[in-house]
Amino acid sequence: FALVANSLAMLSDAASMFVDASTYLFNLYAVSCSDKKGRFAERVRIFAPALSALVLSGITIWIMIEAAQELAAPASPVNTGLMLLFGSINLAIDVANLAAFRFFPEAYASVLQVAFGTTASGQLNMRSALTHIIADTFRSFAVIGAALTADWTPASASHSDAVAALLVSIPIVVMTLLLVATV
Repeated sequence: FALVANSLAMLSDAASMFVDASTYLFNLYAVSCSDKKGRFAERVRIFAPALSALVLSGITIWIMIEAAQELAAPASPVNTGLMLLFGSINLAIDVANLAAFRFFPEAYASVLQVAFGTTASGQLNMRSALTHIIADTFRSFAVIGAALTADWTPASASHSDAVAALLVSIPIVVMTLLLVATV
């Protein structure tokens, strides 16, 4: 639907969700290794969140480059109705996912501690998963914001979409790179 809507903000959200679904399996395996001893289990617990954060950073940087190119290029139409529909659906899913983390308060604390540059004590895999969910939530807000802004200024709909994709990417890159640095 991101391709049908011709929305870079939606494509960013879709790519992120694809990466999330793929890395959650790896994170789940790493969490299952948490009670195991040994060198392999320790490496998995460290490698899983690092890989997850690096892939999310890479996709986000790619989206930033695409957004900059869209801003420099002639505008192409976007389907704001699809953007608003799917952005709203994704936001509801993101809020439900964030609510599920109430069972893991140390993940919230560790993301905030990393964001402010202090040493975090939370489990890296839970922090990685929560970082992805926070990124998804930012992207859902960006898609909705771009759709609403584009409806107000239809002449620059693709620019609204590109600006939303670019603006939401900055905090996501910072969060994921800080997570990688912690790992």
